Amino acid sequence: MKKYILWDFDCTLAYRDGKWSKTMNDILVSHRINIAYDSLRAFMGRGLPWHEFERPHTELLGNKTWWEHVESYLESVFVILGVREVHAKAYAKEFKDRYLDLSQWHVYEDTVETLEKLSEEGYTHIIASNHVPELQQLCEQLNLDQYFEKIYSSALMEYD
Repeated sequence: MKKYILWDFDCTLAYRDGKWSKTMNDILVSHRINIAYDSLRAFMGRGLPWHEFERPHTELLGNKTWWEHVESYLESVFVILGVREVHAKAYAKEFKDRYLDLSQWHVYEDTVETLEKLSEEGYTHIIASNHVPELQQLCEQLNLDQYFEKIYSSALMEYD
């Protein structure tokens, strides 16, 4: 019988400094806009697809990509925080590349050792995570993909 372990990704195997709020803050700072970090954090705790995990997000399977939906939300947050609409749209577009910037991602010190040890004991690893569509590529860039039989991101499914 095959033994499986399901893993979450973010804050389990790897982490990104400051996650979503820091990404927004970095964008604002780069444009010389100063907004209280706590204000940003308040918006990043709601409004994204995984904050309503109990309902299907069929709108994510339509003509817009997952990132277009997220950018729309981020644009509205920037506007609420006082950024002019024309700039808010541009800043929201910057978000994806900044968030996926590999220099901001870190694998926990014991992740590889743990995965290797459990693999030696006969476990097969799978990631099932509420994450961005690029989770597979992120795992590849962090050299983690080799440890996983499958990597599932909710951003590529109807439920997020």
